[in-house]
Amino acid sequence: SQIVDFNKIRLVAPAAAAAASSLLSPVAWSAPGDLDPSFGDLGRALYADAFGEVWSVAMDGDDVLFDGSGSDASYYSGYDFAGFIDRFSSDGTPDSLFPGFRLANADFRDIARQSDGKILAAGRVYDSGGRAGIAVMRLLADGSPDAGFGSGGTVVVKASGALNQGGTSMVLEPDGRITVAGVRDDGKLVVVRLTSDG
Repeated sequence: SQIVDFNKIRLVAPAAAAAASSLLSPVAWSAPGDLDPSFGDLGRALYADAFGEVWSVAMDGDDVLFDGSGSDASYYSGYDFAGFIDRFSSDGTPDSLFPGFRLANADFRDIARQSDGKILAAGRVYDSGGRAGIAVMRLLADGSPDAGFGSGGTVVVKASGALNQGGTSMVLEPDGRITVAGVRDDGKLVVVRLTSDG
């Protein structure tokens, strides 16, 4: 097996890294599991727009879609919690043609791309009373909310009573329906299926 010391890789200056990667033949990077030097910083791309976590990735042609949740402010100065959907170009840089999307008080856990280019993300969203429901968000291929899906691009399915619930996994079915699995805060599993228009 091959051991990669990421600390040493990070210390390489950008110019030196570019020179080093240009001197290496494709054969030198062909071992299974090697980082792809043509993507981001020698195989790693950093998302600097939020403090938080990326939960899921999906391919959009050669580009990489991803979603998650985080805060645009530091923990000590404030808390602006939001779910995000964004895209890296095939070279690992933020896609300037994709505006990125934020939904306040949300947490996205799975992402998928429909055959027509529309983008779906599933997770949870909290209402003004702090109650969470399973959320499914659909964006058009250009990254704007799909007004023909649910309410302004978002569908929220709440649990009965005062329980919270959130989606963790999503499957796009061949007929266009969307199935989301998740969990309620009493620990019980929940599966919901939406029609193609939400």
